[in-house]
Amino acid sequence: LSTVIVILISFIMRRKNIIGENAKKAVADLVLKLALPAMAFNAFMSDFSKSEANSTMQVFLFGLAMYLILIFGLKLLFKYTFKNIPEKTKQVYQIVIIFGNVTFFTFPIVVDLYGDVASIPAQIMILVFRLFAYTYALFSMAGIKVDKELSGLNITINGNNNYIEIE
Repeated sequence: LSTVIVILISFIMRRKNIIGENAKKAVADLVLKLALPAMAFNAFMSDFSKSEANSTMQVFLFGLAMYLILIFGLKLLFKYTFKNIPEKTKQVYQIVIIFGNVTFFTFPIVVDLYGDVASIPAQIMILVFRLFAYTYALFSMAGIKVDKELSGLNITINGNNNYIEIE
């Protein structure tokens, strides 16, 4: 909710010419480099016991296992059942099935259904999602083989322009 409010305030300020065209980049940098990380850090701030640490680790390991099973399971399924589909199309289908948009849609639903107690486990699952989305999905869609082509690879993530450049 706070992210939406920050974006809405920025939008209104720009529409009313409170901030000029030059300030637009400064506000975007402020939001991306200060406000969003601060809100993410604040989301993880809570009292933490040993049992909560254990359950959080279990959620993390479950998320890892879930994504690994999905990745390898879909590879096998697509290899043996969809033989007439081009390989690049299979990759796109696999990525779309594995990596649904959990950040914007799933998290609010989980917190609404289960309350604040589900916030940390949901964030941990989103962390695992991002781990695989920014590694496996990126490399898979770019056609990079991790065992052979990864050495000397230059990856630039440009948050201001929302693109990832691979050289």
